Amino acid sequence: MVKGSIDDLPLYSAVYWRRIRQMAALLNSDGCTGVPDFYKDACLEHDCHYRRGMTLGLQIITRADADRRFRQVIQSRSPFRKFSPMSWWRWLGVRIGGKAAWDRYREHEAQKP
Repeated sequence: MVKGSIDDLPLYSAVYWRRIRQMAALLNSDGCTGVPDFYKDACLEHDCHYRRGMTLGLQIITRADADRRFRQVIQSRSPFRKFSPMSWWRWLGVRIGGKAAWDRYREHEAQKP
């Protein structure tokens, strides 16, 4: 990530999360697909990363990094921190079930003129 970009804002920055919610709305994100909307901001950010293949600061992001960031955001907001069971369950879910969505969005981006 580029130093001084929007991506450098701390996880608790209200400005960053407001921008994520705005971008997610533009992308018609549904939040936490198929599961309760606990940690919805983490889901919205993850959707933005998957759909765009880049961070809010326009830095390319890999699928593995997007999934890792998803887990870390949930952990940062959980009272259990790194030991949050939900962060690991949801991370495992996107690692196992997210490849088709990631590939579909990359294919869609490649077809743009």
